[in-house]
Amino acid sequence: MEFITDIYECSSTLIEDFNSVEKKIDGDLIKNYIRERTNSNGNKLPKDFHIGLDWINTSKALSFEKELKGKVVVLDFFTYCCINCMHVLPQLKELEHQFKVEDGLVVIGVHSPKFANEHSTANVRAAVERYEITHPVVNDHKEHLWDSLGICCWPTLVVVGPRGELLLYLMGESHENLLKAFVLEAITLFKDQQRISDHSINEIGASKEYKKNEEVLNYPGKVCVIENGSGKLLAVADTGNHKVLVLDQCGNIQYIIGCGVSGLRDGSFEETQFHAPQGLVSIDENTVFVADTENHAIRKIDLKSRRVETVVGDGIQGEDRLGGKEGRAQRISSPWDLVRVSPDILLIAMAGSHQLWAYYLNDTVWWKNKQCKAGVCEAVVGSGKEENRNNSYPMRAGLAQPSGLTVANCRQSAYVADSESSTVRAVNIVDGKVTNVVGGSADPQNLFAFGDKEGCGVDAKLQHPLAVAWSDHKQLLYVADSYNHKIKAIDVSTRNCTTLTGPDLTFNEPGGLCTSENLLYVADTNNHCIKVINLEDNTVKNMELKFGKAEPKEKAFSPSHESSVSLSVSGGRLQLSVVVGVAAGIKPLNETPAAWSLSLPDDWSETESEDGKDELSKHWSLSYPPTPASGNDRVIVRCKLFYCHKDVCAAKQLTFLVNVAFQNTGPADTSHSINYHFSI
Repeated sequence: MEFITDIYECSSTLIEDFNSVEKKIDGDLIKNYIRERTNSNGNKLPKDFHIGLDWINTSKALSFEKELKGKVVVLDFFTYCCINCMHVLPQLKELEHQFKVEDGLVVIGVHSPKFANEHSTANVRAAVERYEITHPVVNDHKEHLWDSLGICCWPTLVVVGPRGELLLYLMGESHENLLKAFVLEAITLFKDQQRISDHSINEIGASKEYKKNEEVLNYPGKVCVIENGSGKLLAVADTGNHKVLVLDQCGNIQYIIGCGVSGLRDGSFEETQFHAPQGLVSIDENTVFVADTENHAIRKIDLKSRRVETVVGDGIQGEDRLGGKEGRAQRISSPWDLVRVSPDILLIAMAGSHQLWAYYLNDTVWWKNKQCKAGVCEAVVGSGKEENRNNSYPMRAGLAQPSGLTVANCRQSAYVADSESSTVRAVNIVDGKVTNVVGGSADPQNLFAFGDKEGCGVDAKLQHPLAVAWSDHKQLLYVADSYNHKIKAIDVSTRNCTTLTGPDLTFNEPGGLCTSENLLYVADTNNHCIKVINLEDNTVKNMELKFGKAEPKEKAFSPSHESSVSLSVSGGRLQLSVVVGVAAGIKPLNETPAAWSLSLPDDWSETESEDGKDELSKHWSLSYPPTPASGNDRVIVRCKLFYCHKDVCAAKQLTFLVNVAFQNTGPADTSHSINYHFSI
């Protein structure tokens, strides 16, 4: 296995050299490195993909000897539980947007499982859909390729040349600049050497089964109860639809927050954008805070004014482990859950940095009489090392992807579902001391002590728990033992852990819990539903979501009332016009104008826009590159229309896909399609 040692050493040298010039792109440095790698002996891929593996996002197995020959291939070794692996996905998406398959790049996810639950292709497929991964993924459940290439950690990226040459190993998530520069120089160099093939691979592409139905939940994450003067409401993170829903206890939708398109935008409920929101906490009947996970932000929902604002983060993943800045100036990393531990303090499960952070709602004094200023967000528990380390000094403790929080004020404790260590931990909210409740092992570096076993303390075993909820009614701590597909109960005074049993207690990776008197609400993530458990007898019912009784959508927007798209070239620019056609009796809401949004290729720009004669039409003037490459570009227009039909008011999102084909230096042909779907 000398080639493994060699490629690791060479990759480390390139990383050091690249970072020594402050990550400035040095094309000659990279090209010289690639030439040395391709001219050396024994650096070829030792094995192809194992025969008989399950593939996702491709209709057949791929091979380096066939489909991938003549391509630069980036292998992403990941496991879907790993937050660090999730951080790499946006980098890969950006790379795939820059280089198409025909340009010579193919990205392949190699799923190499950590947990027993992750061996199942069905579970991997659900994760691929949940994280909106569109490139091919192979379930290397016995880790054949992992072993043959000497991979030792998640994530690891391996760049392979067009003839199977092993070029580069990148371990961890902090190599975005080097990866982009390396792929660019590799494709350029191999094209000059006529070793890149421009053939398409028609078999790859995301499954058509992944279309979202926005009238049902899509991978719901967390849930929380809102104490309302007239009763209680339930807030649900509709994670896969990038929304937050608020409903009454009968399932009637009261508020739909978010337009359903991923992004970071503040404003009204209809125009707000989230990106895979998770944790929710209500601090009064009108205010809910949201852990907007993939936006690396904390958002504040005001139910009274029907508006959302960002209070922490700016959409860019933070890298520091201390914090201390105010508001949006403080960048954070993948917040996963929230809990209010005092009238002045929100505690945040910061999965991306393996810590707990605090956001101060008001000026306050906390541990060791520290003065804490309102609006500041800072780390309060965890060194940032991924460990199962308990400690009396909170910043010396080690957490491993904390993903769930709850508080038991009667015990002066916050409880943490620490997913990667498969433990539940307790944090004393008076002095910060961190202790084990159940799960894990005595070795703080052992993150593989998982299983499915009842018992006391470390004798009990969990598998990647994602949520905890304290019940004042039962004086018990409930745990979503996610990868065991179970709900468990812990008597924290004895640290004894047992499994809830009953004929209907069946779940699929439950990810969220909250309690209200004798009820336990469960976000049954992979079953796309909310289940309600009566804790007196463990009976279960599914909460049916009721979106209202609007007229059938096809009558309001039927094919006989088609919308239209026109595209023309004028003055060196593209003139794009869209008109929404509606049936008779449809009346747009004047107080809520239609919301238009435009998505353009990276090198395009919008030079001018103009509303039509009414809000059902819009016109744009678009600028495209003066010397565009031959191929296809896609413009996406979205219109969210708020309307009334008879005595029912509703909203509808229309998506217009405009494909622009270039030949030589200008647009030669265009086509468009209209995709109707309800967003709320």
